Amino acid sequence: MKKIRITKISGEKSHSTSMETGESRDGVIIDGSVFPDKPTVGRPFATDTYKTSVVQRIINDAYFETYNARYHWKEI
Repeated sequence: MKKIRITKISGEKSHSTSMETGESRDGVIIDGSVFPDKPTVGRPFATDTYKTSVVQRIINDAYFETYNARYHWKEI
């Protein structure tokens, strides 16, 4: 298992389960998950506590964008 922290850097809160800008959530990526263990274009990025919409662009090893937001992620 990998422990991950996802922080929303920018973007609007699109629905009730979305994060506010600046908010972070910690979670784990469980071995054998159907979701990738790092942000991957064309797939949501998910932990056991949060799931983004589909990743549109990888900015670098720490940042990625979805349709509505930009996120920072790191293994903790």
